[in-house]
Amino acid sequence: MSVGAYEYGSLNVTLGVNLSVTVFLDVEFGPGASANVYSKGEGCIDLYVVDYENHRKWLNKEGYETYLTVSGAHSSSFMFQTSNVNKNYYFILDNSWRCSEKIVDMRITASSKPVFGGPLFQIAGLGLLSVGSLLAMYGLVKEEAPVSRRDVEGKGEDFDK
Repeated sequence: MSVGAYEYGSLNVTLGVNLSVTVFLDVEFGPGASANVYSKGEGCIDLYVVDYENHRKWLNKEGYETYLTVSGAHSSSFMFQTSNVNKNYYFILDNSWRCSEKIVDMRITASSKPVFGGPLFQIAGLGLLSVGSLLAMYGLVKEEAPVSRRDVEGKGEDFDK
């Protein structure tokens, strides 16, 4: 997808409920980019993932909420979780603050396997918390009071002389 200088592009995708979504971005300069553009560090783009209502608000420059906000993306992957109802999601590639065209390769994958938690992660977290708490209590009970070097070796002498 080509996104012109001072412009934006968007992609509308319908996604199911409670999906783990990964967005892969690869951003490059458009053809004919000058050395001046390279020196400004303009090789990035902003990514917003919003639903229908927030897309309308974004277009009208009103306050909006996002499922994912990435400022200054170059080439990386980003994740978010869809809501509990089927929705249209708008993937907005915002180049409106930059003076050079971008060529963006965007791939979107979705999985029904939870990435951000689930029952197995909760059980593992509870187990780690329990073991950590037991070790901390054992350490507090078995720890002897700290003894300074002065108390042991010199009964008050100053060893720094």
